[in-house]
Amino acid sequence: MKTVTTIYFLILASCLSGQDILEQPDSLAVIKLEYEILDSNSLKAKDPLINTRKRNVVTYYSDEGIRLAYYIKDPDKWISVLLPYDERTNNFNFINLDKKGQPELIVKGDIRNYGTGCGTGLNWMIILNIDSIPTQIFKINFGCWDECFGDRNNEGEGGFYNSYERNILLSKKGILISPISEKIDDVNHCELTEIPAGLYIMKDGKIELKK
Repeated sequence: MKTVTTIYFLILASCLSGQDILEQPDSLAVIKLEYEILDSNSLKAKDPLINTRKRNVVTYYSDEGIRLAYYIKDPDKWISVLLPYDERTNNFNFINLDKKGQPELIVKGDIRNYGTGCGTGLNWMIILNIDSIPTQIFKINFGCWDECFGDRNNEGEGGFYNSYERNILLSKKGILISPISEKIDDVNHCELTEIPAGLYIMKDGKIELKK
């Protein structure tokens, strides 16, 4: 019993440490996502966040968390999936990485961990293949930040903000990922997804490092 209790507290301590224990998933795993279908009236009632340049993609709050909804041809048939982010996002893009079917959907968002006066955050990007069943084909934590607001009664004295982002260039040629620079050391407890630098391409429904 003592051993079990010890393990429990070790896990709890890790959870409280924030970024250090955030899951580092296999970025290249192909994962078919659970989804539901909404009509336009049902979606409108959820007060979605819209990108005015890409009106066929939105995010909204749900009891489960943040959800993404999109339609391909029928504006009364929205496909909705759960996102891993803490807040709604309208940072969307479409790029046809395999030059087949529908362009892949890129969605960027944040995961945040804040307490009293200070906090940390992670920048994430996922890529979905939306040719049929929504399928996650890429996921990466590419950036991070930490900040404290300082003494609010004294013009924020003692406050700070540090951030770092790994450069990722998306184009029809693929996903070009830069090496992680030493500047990452300026951000406390910043652990980005471990994925080698290089050009990643989509082949046979998967993302892989071009050889």
